[in-house]
Amino acid sequence: MTRFGIVILLNCMLAFRVDAADVRIVGSEISTSAFYFEGAKAKGEIGDSFQCVLQKADYQYFVDVVPFARAVAMIDQENSDVIFPLVESPARSDWALASDAVAVIEPAFVTKDPMLDDVRKLKGRTVATVQGSVFHEILLSVGASVSPVNRYNQGILMVENERVDAALLPRLMLVQDEQTSFDTLNIVTLPDVRLVFYVSQNAPEKLSILANLNEAIQHCKTVN
Repeated sequence: MTRFGIVILLNCMLAFRVDAADVRIVGSEISTSAFYFEGAKAKGEIGDSFQCVLQKADYQYFVDVVPFARAVAMIDQENSDVIFPLVESPARSDWALASDAVAVIEPAFVTKDPMLDDVRKLKGRTVATVQGSVFHEILLSVGASVSPVNRYNQGILMVENERVDAALLPRLMLVQDEQTSFDTLNIVTLPDVRLVFYVSQNAPEKLSILANLNEAIQHCKTVN
């Protein structure tokens, strides 16, 4: 079953133990049936890829819930080692290093206004998305007014209730969220973005974790 809890979308903290060392993974921008947990096991399309990588890297984990902003703070304060899932963004390269792509997601926005058929037309419009996410960054770059939400499905409801002009979110929510009807909404897709692990570049000792994850990611891509 789906657990809404990320990025933002399933905001979760995952802790991993490798030999005597603890490898802690926090965060998420995805809140969808494509990535959720049943007990301690990741499920869904992205969850399956995530699970394969961690099994290949021989990491064990448990799940705890934190807001996305807290996940970033934990990385900055060296109270955590890795953030996943996170979408790759050049704006983050000054504080973190990204792994290879674990999965690829397609952004989209929903609106009731048929004239809003391009992301550039969101300039000056009020758009809901999860604060701190790459979708937030996209809206700021085009000059939209951001209405922050904790979960992407909250933005969809705001569009339905005409509280905002649009909501920007991962398109996978639109094709897998059975609780929402999109009959009255227009869906506009954007170019794909990569979903990656992030490790703080201010902690060189964590680079071995990233290398191990990258090796596991390549193995899982070959297997699948």
